[in-house]
Amino acid sequence: MSQLHESENYPDDTYITSTVDQLAICQNCYTSENVMCVECGLAYDFCECVTSELLLICTTCGEEFSIDFDDPFGLNDYALEDEEKLECKCIPIHKWYCNACGIEKDPATLEWRKISDKPKTIASSPPLPVKCRHYSEPVALPSGVVIHCSSLHNNRSDDSPAPDFGLYADFSWKPYWRNEFIDWPDFRIPYDEEIATEQIVDLYEKAKEQRVEIGCIGGHGRTGTILACLYTYDLDGAPTGEQSTLWVKKNYCKQAVETREQAWFVDLFRSLLFENVTLPERPTQSGINSYPLATNMSVDFLQNKT
Repeated sequence: MSQLHESENYPDDTYITSTVDQLAICQNCYTSENVMCVECGLAYDFCECVTSELLLICTTCGEEFSIDFDDPFGLNDYALEDEEKLECKCIPIHKWYCNACGIEKDPATLEWRKISDKPKTIASSPPLPVKCRHYSEPVALPSGVVIHCSSLHNNRSDDSPAPDFGLYADFSWKPYWRNEFIDWPDFRIPYDEEIATEQIVDLYEKAKEQRVEIGCIGGHGRTGTILACLYTYDLDGAPTGEQSTLWVKKNYCKQAVETREQAWFVDLFRSLLFENVTLPERPTQSGINSYPLATNMSVDFLQNKT
């Protein structure tokens, strides 16, 4: 995400690095190590979203914040009395660029200007699809059992009360209510399938009498997979992994269940609990057969398959 000014515009071919990246620091944890982009789900250092305002989240504390690339230093929040008096007020004075004052010198006119006034370069690549967010969103299974599905959401209020019990697939959650965790890497399936199956079934039984919640970080891949398992379990294992995935995409979110391997895990879940279940071949760990399901396996595709 760092932006470099063209070296030919400055004396001695000096590169001057923008410090916009310094704004991607969680104000609670004072670090950017665990900051990720909400839109694409990637760590900030690898994010390539093309947007004027980037929504970020700290996976350590759950704090959400944003960077406005049109005005990263907040210079539009106040007006300078005299534009001609723009100058570096630091000691020692910076010659070409000053992050503290939010100004840089135009190499053509040698006049100071706001960093936000610098001509912007429009990226040639199309923007990545924007992912939605879900905060304890209720989803009713066919039997009437309600499951609340959520993106990372540690801070609760009257509008979004804490559940009685939560089952989470990412250790970024810091719940103060009763909870369990599934050891489940992002875009993959649980490390221990049998333990995860027992945890999902136990959650279903709790959901009959309590407010329960499932979640990961974005609330799509792992959360959607758990919901698909709960759906097929609610119907005694009759729906296949693909049919359960289709139901989740229709009734919860079209971006849920992100890989073919995760859809396959729903069939594995069925095979561990019910007899006469044919387990299909596990998709390869890489390539189009496994990732990504959200784009290569759309709702229309599933409708043609089922």
